[in-house]
Amino acid sequence: MGWTIYFWVYAILLGTAYYVLYFEGKPTFWDYLDFPISAIAMAGVFCFSYRIKFLSPSFWKIWLLVIISWDLTYNIIITRILGAAQQMQKEPSGLTLTIALWVLVLVKYVALYLYSYKSLNIWTVTHQTSGTV
Repeated sequence: MGWTIYFWVYAILLGTAYYVLYFEGKPTFWDYLDFPISAIAMAGVFCFSYRIKFLSPSFWKIWLLVIISWDLTYNIIITRILGAAQQMQKEPSGLTLTIALWVLVLVKYVALYLYSYKSLNIWTVTHQTSGTV
């Protein structure tokens, strides 16, 4: 249940950030590229939190590396150093808020790690449908 709560809290926060970016900001190419990459990662967190098989553990192992690399590249290099991505016009400030946001991101990595490496029960269980009369 904790993972489902995490998913919905993070999805609402992420959805709000994208709304502000796309409807109140001036998104760049990098911002448009960020959306599908992040959406795929969130699909993995959703599937993990609801114990749903989606694609394969191998895919999620690779995607875990992709999302970590992308988050670091997008949030630090492209946005902070190069200034090439808009992100949000009114960016959150304060050390506490920055730490909270990074904790949310790190928990996403943990969920994807657990989904791809440690959730054999999700990948090996075959669900039976209730089709008996």
